[in-house]
Amino acid sequence: MNKTEHINKENLYSNFTNRIGLRLAMVSILTATTMSLLVSGCASRYTITTNRGYKITAKGKPRYDKSSAAWIYKDGEGVTRSISAGAVNEVSPESMSGDSQSAPKFNSSVKR
Repeated sequence: MNKTEHINKENLYSNFTNRIGLRLAMVSILTATTMSLLVSGCASRYTITTNRGYKITAKGKPRYDKSSAAWIYKDGEGVTRSISAGAVNEVSPESMSGDSQSAPKFNSSVKR
């Protein structure tokens, strides 16, 4: 075995291990990105700000119902509720709603 063959075998092995390492890194990054998108999509919360300054936290994105002119949303307990569109100032993702301490929270669930 001459010196050139030995160097070529080392280069071949080095290239092979680098490719495997690169593939593992790419798969790991892709998996982590996919999981974070799935988790964040399922756990999205929205804030409905009323004209009086109250903030209502909704599970999932509220939808606007044209026939009743109201926003339909699910509260913290998963109960479907609605609020008149005339009473709503803003609907935004919770992360975009600004300082949550500045406005009083509105508890839409009924205590029994």
